[in-house]
Amino acid sequence: MAIAVSMSTIDRLSLPTSTRMGAIAASTDPQIQALVDAWDAVILGAAIKGVKSEDTVIDVGSQVPPAAELANRGDKWLARAQDSTTGKILTHELGTADYLQLPSPTSDTLDLTAGVGLALKTAFDAIYESPEGNTGVLLSVQQVTRSD
Repeated sequence: MAIAVSMSTIDRLSLPTSTRMGAIAASTDPQIQALVDAWDAVILGAAIKGVKSEDTVIDVGSQVPPAAELANRGDKWLARAQDSTTGKILTHELGTADYLQLPSPTSDTLDLTAGVGLALKTAFDAIYESPEGNTGVLLSVQQVTRSD
């Protein structure tokens, strides 16, 4: 049976945002913690908590809004993952993106081959499960802006 992992954050105005993805049933708490830590490394918002679907709290962060003026829930990372069996592309959004993690001022895509991007890809790929129950891989993480 698959489980889900979610991460909740708040922006500088204490407005909440969250993301949720499937995870393989064999996911361990340390693997889920690694994914939550990798997500936290690429956002400016305050991470409130990471949760497995059975409501086991994995990480409880700060309830204090971040001081960074750029920590807005509308500034998001759009993660694209691919189901390894069907080839279907799936998307997940994570608010309060830290755009300083981009490799250059002209890039809108996180580098998944080094640093925090590689840590995120490694943690994501280790436990990701698509809605169809298949494993998958993280293809890209792109800067997007949404009005919430």
